[in-house]
Amino acid sequence: MKKTIFFFLCLFSFYAFAQDKPDKDESNSNTPKRFLIKLGVNSVDSTGESNPFDFLTSFNELAFSSPLKIGAAYRFNELFSIGLDGSVNKWKAPNAVIDSKKLTEDQNYLALDVKLNLYIDEAFNWFAKADWLELYLDGGLGYFKVNGGNLTGNFGVGTNIWVSKKIGLNFDAIGKWVMDSNAAMYNTNHFQFSAGVVFR
Repeated sequence: MKKTIFFFLCLFSFYAFAQDKPDKDESNSNTPKRFLIKLGVNSVDSTGESNPFDFLTSFNELAFSSPLKIGAAYRFNELFSIGLDGSVNKWKAPNAVIDSKKLTEDQNYLALDVKLNLYIDEAFNWFAKADWLELYLDGGLGYFKVNGGNLTGNFGVGTNIWVSKKIGLNFDAIGKWVMDSNAAMYNTNHFQFSAGVVFR
């Protein structure tokens, strides 16, 4: 699966660079009303704690098997975009741990997230001369399933680093808080981190 993801990343990158013809009259700035496509990988931190940096010492609680994440967004003005992300992942037994419980069998992760992004670099006029850098806050609603399904309220931060007019790197970190406190086992609060390629 990891080889397949790597292959598609290379394929999309090659296509984007092939289509990225320079135009002297076109600014490299991120003008509004653009569609964005993202393809990358993700890791899910199942510690359920309030500290998003627990994953640095709790590697066995991170899901990183078949870690595909894809997304699409529409930036409708300078400040906001709306998007939909889908992701899959897996904790592999017997070494993996979810909510401090050691697994006896593999557990799959599936998530769909609707999000609204606020580009804080534009809102506060940061990095006015750095058109290649975007910083945003990420909020929305999601659905995820491990042992059972649950709705979440999501909040996070992210950045796009544009290496050309049409292709860039995306990094994202989101906290997901469940709306059902009596959720099924393993369907609890968690963090999700992602990295990938973004096209516009």
